[in-house]
Amino acid sequence: MASNKAVKLVINQEPFIKLTIKQAPKPPVRLLADHIDKYSQIYENKKARVFKKLVAHKYCLEYERQLPTEKLLAVDIRFYLPIAQSISANEQLKKRISQLCPDIRPDIANNLLYSRYDKAIIDALNGLAFKDNSQIIASQTQNIYSDNPHTEIELTEITEM
Repeated sequence: MASNKAVKLVINQEPFIKLTIKQAPKPPVRLLADHIDKYSQIYENKKARVFKKLVAHKYCLEYERQLPTEKLLAVDIRFYLPIAQSISANEQLKKRISQLCPDIRPDIANNLLYSRYDKAIIDALNGLAFKDNSQIIASQTQNIYSDNPHTEIELTEITEM
């Protein structure tokens, strides 16, 4: 019979993986499909595919000798999103000084654990930094406007106490 005893988990203070992707994040959109005769081919859009490959390539460059961990993980991702040039100067200023938060759809409430931006990062690191994405039991995501669009990723191991 399984025990209902609570286990205290502790997130280590120092992340074991820190990555900075110096490009605006590209979220995956829904999968696309081509139908030819009786056959269908399903694929994702090119920008999202290229962004995933960039994340995986950056990880391989910086952590080439590190094997995928099997421990539980917490992920902290900060997306620095570009400010639209089509909005007023006043709106741009408010976004620059963080008075306005990004209103990206679908929002995180529509997907309990991952937003659409998170999913691209998690998918790219799956099998490289960790064996399976089911190891991620805590996540934190921030969407921030910036004149310098980029993505910062931190993975931290969680230990039982």
